[in-house]
Amino acid sequence: MINLKNILLIAVAAFVLTSAAFAAKPENPGSNGKAYGHLSKEDRMAAIIAAKNAKVRPVTKAYMYPSDTSTASDARYDYDEDAWGMLLVKHKKDVVKFQGHNLAANKEYTLKYDGNEIGKATSNDEGNLKINGSFAVSWGDYNVEKFTLKADGETELKSRLVRLRGAENED
Repeated sequence: MINLKNILLIAVAAFVLTSAAFAAKPENPGSNGKAYGHLSKEDRMAAIIAAKNAKVRPVTKAYMYPSDTSTASDARYDYDEDAWGMLLVKHKKDVVKFQGHNLAANKEYTLKYDGNEIGKATSNDEGNLKINGSFAVSWGDYNVEKFTLKADGETELKSRLVRLRGAENED
């Protein structure tokens, strides 16, 4: 009888202590070492999305095309044959990354923002090039359309936020 009583007391004590440990949920996510660990799956996803949306990410991705191409968003563009480039501006770190394709082979190109040089590079035998440079313009004065890429005697590329669609697949 005494052994049964002790076993019952131990079981009740374990239940009470376990319940108390799991009931202590922090109000602040992450204060228990597990961010959002106490929330339901739906609440956790909502909290993660809200946190991502609250971050300010001054990053711009733009495309560069010859200056004589259409600015319409439904325009077609031949990515296989004509010169084009992709521009990534990380304003928080004052960094610009550019990748150009189908350019003139073995030519020196200069990437500029509003007439100021960002960087120079020489295209390879296939007409591709990469330019990484620094960028120091206040975010309020920034306009992605002021980027240009130029080489002597070659078509100038200008930047746009809109990606022009390539030719449709024909089977």
